[in-house]
Amino acid sequence: MKSSHIVFMIMVLIFLFFELAYAFVAFEVEYINIALSLAKSAVLFLFILLYSKKVKWAKWVVTILILLNGLVCLFDGIEDNNILFYAISGYSLIFVLCIHRLKMLKLRYDVDTVSPPKAE
Repeated sequence: MKSSHIVFMIMVLIFLFFELAYAFVAFEVEYINIALSLAKSAVLFLFILLYSKKVKWAKWVVTILILLNGLVCLFDGIEDNNILFYAISGYSLIFVLCIHRLKMLKLRYDVDTVSPPKAE
């Protein structure tokens, strides 16, 4: 089960990279406050951390927040014609699909899923 933790941490690191890139590009393109963009990233990361600590409701909060983040990035990408916003939007969808569909992540992080017994 250690491989599922490694896969999840790689997913989170890629997500954090995209969030930092979003903060930088949004600041350069749209002149929005970088502190607010980083605060949004911190809130998303907080709920991802709660999901990794097996808080039951955190999975759905993460899903809703990341999908909203992906929609905002999609609209920013359409407005500014910037490929990074499209990439962030696509990765947000992939992230949500992975936490809901990958069996290895379900077995490790879902509260309701019963782990299979270990062979001795």
